[in-house]
Amino acid sequence: MPVVHLASAIQVFLKLTEADIPNVGLEALLLNRTMIELVIKGAAYHETLRAQSRHLRFDPEKMIRIRLG
Repeated sequence: MPVVHLASAIQVFLKLTEADIPNVGLEALLLNRTMIELVIKGAAYHETLRAQSRHLRFDPEKMIRIRLG
């Protein structure tokens, strides 16, 4: 649960790019700066959504936060 916002951001990114890039390899997610930035920005957005949700029960302090430096 502490990284579900990151996992959901990766899933959305893969879904949105599957028409253009059918098979995104792990190395692209680790080494491609553009992909990394998009996923991290998406994860920050998903983190915000989770924090605002009244239906999801979790401790927001246990979430692993990732930010661009």
